[in-house]
Amino acid sequence: MTTEQDIRPFRIEIPQARIDRLHARLADTLWPDELPGVGWDKGMPVSYLKPLAEYWRTGYDWRAAEAKLNELPQFVTEIDGEQVHFLHVRSSEPDALPLVLSHGWPATFIEFLDVLGPLSDPRAHGGDPADAFHLVVPSLPGFAFSGVGSKVGEGSTEHYAQVVAKLMARLGYDRYGAQGGDAGYFVSTELGRIATDHVVGIHVNGPITIPSWDAESWGGEGGESWDAAGDASAPSWGAAEGGDQPQGGAKGAGSYVGARLSGTGVDASWGGEKGASGDGGADAISPGPAAVGDQLPGGGTPAVDAGGAVDGAGWGSAEGGDQWDATSAGGGSWGRGQSGYSPEDQAKLEKLTGEESFTRFGYAMVQAGRPQTLAIGMHDSPAGMLSWIVDMFQRWTNPSIELPEDAVDRDALLTNVSLYWFTGTFASSIRLYGEGEAWGGAAKNSGVPTAAAIFPGDLSIRKIAEEQHNIVRWTEFDRGGHFAAMEAPDLLTEDIRAFFRTLR
Repeated sequence: MTTEQDIRPFRIEIPQARIDRLHARLADTLWPDELPGVGWDKGMPVSYLKPLAEYWRTGYDWRAAEAKLNELPQFVTEIDGEQVHFLHVRSSEPDALPLVLSHGWPATFIEFLDVLGPLSDPRAHGGDPADAFHLVVPSLPGFAFSGVGSKVGEGSTEHYAQVVAKLMARLGYDRYGAQGGDAGYFVSTELGRIATDHVVGIHVNGPITIPSWDAESWGGEGGESWDAAGDASAPSWGAAEGGDQPQGGAKGAGSYVGARLSGTGVDASWGGEKGASGDGGADAISPGPAAVGDQLPGGGTPAVDAGGAVDGAGWGSAEGGDQWDATSAGGGSWGRGQSGYSPEDQAKLEKLTGEESFTRFGYAMVQAGRPQTLAIGMHDSPAGMLSWIVDMFQRWTNPSIELPEDAVDRDALLTNVSLYWFTGTFASSIRLYGEGEAWGGAAKNSGVPTAAAIFPGDLSIRKIAEEQHNIVRWTEFDRGGHFAAMEAPDLLTEDIRAFFRTLR
C-alpha cells in the first residue's frame, strides 16, 4: 500500500503501439502551401519541417533516448493529490548544497541533462569538489510525467512553486538553492518569496524584466494611472472617473500577456475604418487581439496608423497626452518614459513593447487567451506540435544561429517534443500563460540573494530586475541563448558554482 508521502522509483516505458501510431500520423501529415522566399519570417517553413518530421519518423530512435533517460535516478511522489515526477541526483560530496532546477516552456526536465554531471560531481568534470550540489529536477505540474491538474489555478507558476517547496521538504532539504529560466525563473523567484527561510540563493538565467503594473510605472501627470482596485493579472483599457485608467479585467489573460504584448504598433490590419468603431459613449477596450477576447465594445479593434499611434476609442486623446505611440523610445514604455534607462535598455524596451513584440510574443497571446483551442490541434497532429515547439526554439535560441539544431542537439529537440506527445501534456503545460499573477504585477522582493545570467537574445534589463529582486550578481555572456542549460551548459554551470560559493 502506498501513501501520498511515498517516494517511488520511476521508469519511462512508452508502449510500442504509441510509437507506431506516432509514426503513422507523421506519415499521413497534410502539408500546407507556403510563400516562396519568406524563410522563417512567417513562422515555421514547411521546407524545413518536412525533413525534420521525416527524421522524427524514420531516423530518430525514441527507444535509445528512453533508455538514456532511464539511466537517471527518476522518482514520483504525490503532492496535493497529483503525481510529481522528478530527478534526484545526489552528489557523493558530503557538503554538497541541495539545488532545485526548474525548467521552462517549451522545455521539459531534459533541459538540464548536460549540467547534471558537472553540478553534482565537479571532481569528475575538472571542477572543485566544494562546488558540488545535490540536484532535484522536477517535471513541473502539467509537464511530462507529472499530473496535469484538475482545477483552474494549478497551471500557475505560484502553484508550481508551492509544489516544489513541498517536494524539497519531503526530500528532507531544509536549506537549498533555486535555479531556473523562462517559467523556471518565475518558479525560482516565487520560491524565494514563499520559502524565504529555506532558500539561500536564487540563480536565474534571462530574468523576464517587465515594468511592473504600479501607479508610478504607468505614468504620472498626463499619463495613464493604474487602478489599484483592478485585477493586475489581466488589465484592460477603460474609462474611469477622471480619465483613461487601465482597469482590471477578467483574471486569466495574465498582465504580461493580456496587456504588455498588446497595442504594439501593429499594422492597419488590426483596425482601420472597419475596426475603429466603439459603442458611442463607452471607451473601454482591451488592448490585445480578438483572440484573447480583446475587442472594442462595438466589435472592432483599435485602428493603428502608419506611425504606430492607436486611433481606436478609449486609447486616450492626443489632447490629454494619453495616446499610445509605438514609435517612441521603449515602445512608449507604457508610461514609464525614458528616465533612468540607457540607450541599450531603451532598445530592449522597444523590443518588449514595440512592433517587434507582436511577432516575438504572439504565441503567448494565443496560449493565454485560447489555450484549449490551440491544444486540440497540437494533440491531434504530431507535425503541428513539432512545428509549434521547434519554432519556439528557433526564435529563442542564440539569435546569430539560424537553425535550431545548430544551437541545440537535434535528437535532444526531438526527445523534448516526444515527451510532450507521448504524455499528452501540451494543453496542461501552456496553462501557465493564462493563470496566476506571475506574468506581471509589482512582485514582492523576497530579499533572497539573486544572481542573473544574461545570454544572447534575452531582453533582461538590470534596472527593472533590481527593483524586483535582491540582485547581487549580474553576468552577461556572448555565447549561448535562452535555453542556456542546453546551449551553453559550461557557462551556466560555472556561473551557478561561482554564485553559490559564498552562500554554502
